[in-house]
Amino acid sequence: MLSELFKSEVKQMKTVEEVHEAWDFLKLKHRTIQAGLVLNFDVGDGVSFFSRGMTQVGKVTKVNQKTVSVLVGTTRWKCSPNSLKKVE
Repeated sequence: MLSELFKSEVKQMKTVEEVHEAWDFLKLKHRTIQAGLVLNFDVGDGVSFFSRGMTQVGKVTKVNQKTVSVLVGTTRWKCSPNSLKKVE
């Protein structure tokens, strides 16, 4: 949830440059968080995620800088780490 202070600051922006600066900051923050989430997974971990109307369950085959490769049956998925949950 966005804080009221953040919403207020955004509403007060008057120029495109201010919006671009805020956008660049948010993108950097997003990348930093994503990079930290990737570190939670190792090759061989069992994971689940929701796609195509159902829960998919598979094994981590590769941990990339921004994504995690997951093998579900014979299909390889490239997943955002925030969409994955570890399973036993």
